[in-house]
Amino acid sequence: MKTIQKKLANSIIEITIEDTPKAYEQARKETITNFGKKVQVKGFRKGANIPEALIIKEVGEPQIVDTTIDSYIRSIYPKILSETKISPIAPGQVTKIVSLNPLVIVLEIEVLPEVTLDMKEIKRISLKKTEVNLEKGEIDQAIKEIEKRFTHFHSAGETNEDGFS
Repeated sequence: MKTIQKKLANSIIEITIEDTPKAYEQARKETITNFGKKVQVKGFRKGANIPEALIIKEVGEPQIVDTTIDSYIRSIYPKILSETKISPIAPGQVTKIVSLNPLVIVLEIEVLPEVTLDMKEIKRISLKKTEVNLEKGEIDQAIKEIEKRFTHFHSAGETNEDGFS
């Protein structure tokens, strides 16, 4: 598998995935096997060993291709992210399927935008410090008010308005 990374916008990265025809065929066989376990074909019991041609006829080629691509992407997506060191903020989107033989898929992945800080501008920022004077009794009183507001006791066996204890 080969990946080509390209930056599109400030927060979108395009990844082109190229893999061998063998990888696609293996994913396709797994998809057809999974459909064979689920699909109901006249003359066969559910889950029976149904010939591939009948499964393709029953499900349809577009559905098989879509499901194959989805399962292939799900299996390689974590590997691609770790290899390219991309931290997505949303799941990647398949934007184009260039070819199935060899397999070439284009994904767009949204990432956090890059932020650059101008240190000269940051140094110009100044904040006024406001001094607060509290007396010891004010702190204790505020803590007691918080305790009173968020504490509610029930005796065992008593019920409230809802009938629950």
